[in-house]
Amino acid sequence: MNKKKSNKQPADSAQTTVHASASALDETLSNSPIAPQQSETSEQTWFREKLTFIAQTFESAPEGIQITNLSGHILYANKAIEKIYGFSPEEQIGKHVGEMNEEPGFAEKNIIPSIRETGHWEGEVSVKHKDGRIFPIWLTTSVVKDDEGEPLAMTGISRDISEKKQAEAALLESEEKYRMLMDLANDAIFVADAETGLLVETNQKGSELIGRPISEIIGMHQSELHPPDKAEEYRKIFMEYVGKGQGVTLELFVRHSSGRDIPVEISASVFKLREKVLIKGIFRDLTTRKRARKLSDNLNEINSIINSTLKIGEIVSATVSTSATAIGADSAAFFLLDGDHWVLEQVHGPSPHSLGTRIPYEILNPPARMADNPEPVGISDALHDDRVNEELAKKIGLKSLLLIPLVSNKRILGLLAFRYFANQVEFSPEEMDFATKLGSAITMALNNARLFSEQQEIARVLQESLLVIPEKLPLVDFGHIYRSAAKAALVGGDFYDLFDLQGGRLGVVIGDVSGKGLGAAALTSILKHTIRSYAYEGHGPASIISKTNIVTLKETDSSAFVTVFVGILDTRSGVLTYCCAGHPLPIIKKKNGDIDILDTSCTALGVLEFLDPLDNQKRLAIGDILTLYTDGVIEARCEGGMFGEDHLIDFIRSVTLTSSSVVPQTIMDELNRRCGCEFSDDMAILSLSLQDDS
Repeated sequence: MNKKKSNKQPADSAQTTVHASASALDETLSNSPIAPQQSETSEQTWFREKLTFIAQTFESAPEGIQITNLSGHILYANKAIEKIYGFSPEEQIGKHVGEMNEEPGFAEKNIIPSIRETGHWEGEVSVKHKDGRIFPIWLTTSVVKDDEGEPLAMTGISRDISEKKQAEAALLESEEKYRMLMDLANDAIFVADAETGLLVETNQKGSELIGRPISEIIGMHQSELHPPDKAEEYRKIFMEYVGKGQGVTLELFVRHSSGRDIPVEISASVFKLREKVLIKGIFRDLTTRKRARKLSDNLNEINSIINSTLKIGEIVSATVSTSATAIGADSAAFFLLDGDHWVLEQVHGPSPHSLGTRIPYEILNPPARMADNPEPVGISDALHDDRVNEELAKKIGLKSLLLIPLVSNKRILGLLAFRYFANQVEFSPEEMDFATKLGSAITMALNNARLFSEQQEIARVLQESLLVIPEKLPLVDFGHIYRSAAKAALVGGDFYDLFDLQGGRLGVVIGDVSGKGLGAAALTSILKHTIRSYAYEGHGPASIISKTNIVTLKETDSSAFVTVFVGILDTRSGVLTYCCAGHPLPIIKKKNGDIDILDTSCTALGVLEFLDPLDNQKRLAIGDILTLYTDGVIEARCEGGMFGEDHLIDFIRSVTLTSSSVVPQTIMDELNRRCGCEFSDDMAILSLSLQDDS
């Protein structure tokens, strides 16, 4: 059989490349490169290894695969080739591929010119089996090039199409059988004259697809199957594939007699019947498939929205309008259950009730045994269904209803109702599947939101306890501020403390526990009170650090650590005795504007079993301002990098500070100015200065 013309466009450079390289490569590949040669060039070695790799890749492929040199001699054949031709791979090595063709010189006349012109050929070929019979294959062949674009070899992929051809012949031989197959097909079939484009045959599914009787379809031009504004575009596609005689699968639209456009997948092929060239198109209605895909995309969008928040109000608001549009409902209402009443939380489209309306449980006729069987319920005929409140349905003009229970562990959380007023709706399996998945997603989101709300309350109480310090202390002026990493995160590991030790002494503490959440907060609470207890017992800062390290090691795993500054300020002499364990170094701005940085003492807590911290001392004069902070301040991300310790020092040096009480907010204002208002880590700032006892 003769091959139809390839659908590849000519490549101007391909022919030159093949001609220029053919002689050299034929010499290079004159021996099979699969087995090593006693003396071979580096190019031959490289190609043999390359071909060996390709052969291993192709060996188990279901299609028959051959690799030839550029002159057409077989270098490799996989196992599937033997099933097609009857010749073992070993029997084929060294043969010219043209020997297997029924028509002598077919490759030279048809395949090789196309390869030289485009680097590719595809089509039907009649070949000879080992037992002598002739059969058709579909052959796809192309040039293999090296990394620099030079041709090395050719590959051919063969697929036995005997059964396909026999089936087509059998179909064409019997018009009665052909008609029967047409009528039994699940898809619409249209047959057109390739020369005129007029439809000569269709089946009942074709009639149903476009809403016209078969008698009216026969004689129509094939372009009349499609929307008028697409006719010219589709005509060009039609003529292109008629000219090439190739099969094709496309996604297009057909126009129904009602005027609506229906998406279809068209598998078209060219065949001959009584010397007439015909095009057969199998049209598969994609409405259901596309509907399912669209619902899936909408569900992914809804999941993305509700997974981005832990606030029930935002979940409800985002869910209702998006899902109503996706399912094609005229109205949607979201109810949460409060005792024995439904509370309308959100509505989309017309509604007989206003937001916040409380409706008795039974008025909405929720699905029976909803807590035990929380499956969605689709009611097509709402006016004549016992599951719907008939009086309410008539009052609001309800035609169809889809109810989605929101149930968690047999606890009813709420109900999502989609209402249809304009038309009665038959709910498809795809829509019911969407409803099921939507209900699960919303229920999970509501559960997470409720759990988070409960944790927030716990966190709020914990945070308040961690950040409580006296409003006033004798002989000192101070200010403090805490900023969580995000609006939703009310508790973290940053903490500070000021407490009176009597005798004119003041405990000064700031620290940062690694981690976030309730676990970090619990450890923070333990350490804060541990430090206070040792200070009340009279221990100095270094001793407090050493003893608190032991507690840290016992209370945490190996991945947790704590940075902390502990100081004891003598408010009468101004002497600050301190120990800094891995914490950012406090800054003193002297009254004259100079900056002094305190020294570090030892590594962070929870890292080493034994610490040897030392106490350091610094004297604070009246008017000096001591500023302590956690690493979230200097590691805040700003445009161009981090906020940084150097910038913080420069800012404190440059800004006029009238009182230590305003320092934390002043620094926070600068952070907001440079870095925005969203931060990735918690921040704590504590500033203090001595006051004249007068």
